[in-house]
Amino acid sequence: MKNFNTSYQVQSYKKPVSVRGHLMPTNNFLKVQFQGHDFFFSTITGLHEISLKELEHHLHDFFQSLSIEQLNFHSLNFNQKYFGLIINEDSLHHEVLFAIEVLLLSLIKNIDINKDLLINQVYSSQVNVKEYKNTQCLKLKISPKLMKENLSVLTSLHRENPHLIFRLDGNRQFELIDLLEFKHQLDQLPESSTLIKKIDYFEEPLKNFYESYLFLKNCPIPIALDESFKSYFRLDQKIPFENSIAVIKPALYGISSVYKWMNQNADSRVIISSSYEHPSVLYSLSFLGQLRPTEFHGLENQF
Repeated sequence: MKNFNTSYQVQSYKKPVSVRGHLMPTNNFLKVQFQGHDFFFSTITGLHEISLKELEHHLHDFFQSLSIEQLNFHSLNFNQKYFGLIINEDSLHHEVLFAIEVLLLSLIKNIDINKDLLINQVYSSQVNVKEYKNTQCLKLKISPKLMKENLSVLTSLHRENPHLIFRLDGNRQFELIDLLEFKHQLDQLPESSTLIKKIDYFEEPLKNFYESYLFLKNCPIPIALDESFKSYFRLDQKIPFENSIAVIKPALYGISSVYKWMNQNADSRVIISSSYEHPSVLYSLSFLGQLRPTEFHGLENQF
């Protein structure tokens, strides 16, 4: 029986990187050499639940006990754990499942994961607004402490590119009264009638998730779930809001699990989002993004 050719090595970033606005000078990658190809997995403190050493341990144990001949490509089913290629009832952490399925996906030759996807760009204050003249969809971080600046940037961008779609990420910083005030100030802008129509959604803006219901009674702009989505995913439930939107980070759940949820919730909008994935892993997120080909996905690459 032919075993998988794998090796593992923890490597440091070549230079400090910025993740969610915080400089990460010491974080590492796990380099996995798998069947002659290199894959790099990261774990971010405060986002991921396992360490690189744990991931290495689980991957080593999994593939050491598995041979290539045991993979049954005739039973391929992306809705099933490990895509139905093997039967394994071990209860592994969902982040380990993701890494295993990334590697398994690289072995499946009869799928097309190279199609072009719609990708939203991420606004940077270091870039002149004129540079976004031809951008289709743009994600902006907003804060209750920077309302005036946020509104000024929105106005400038909208004037430069009236067709630009905005996604406003509040990162759970807003109290309900602050978010209602933000919406009130939006209404006062000279461009409000056209600008508000170009705001796709607020992403996880409120500190208290349940106040989203109150906000939506006073505002037509939808709310997208990011962190709060985990509860509905684990309970296998639909998102409760009308015009519901889920921003999903597959690295936290596994590829097959997200694939299955997306199929079971075909009427829900889904944005596939990266969580600092290396390009060697990003193709697996593109595979999921193809299930919603008309959406702009959050697969920005910082490498």
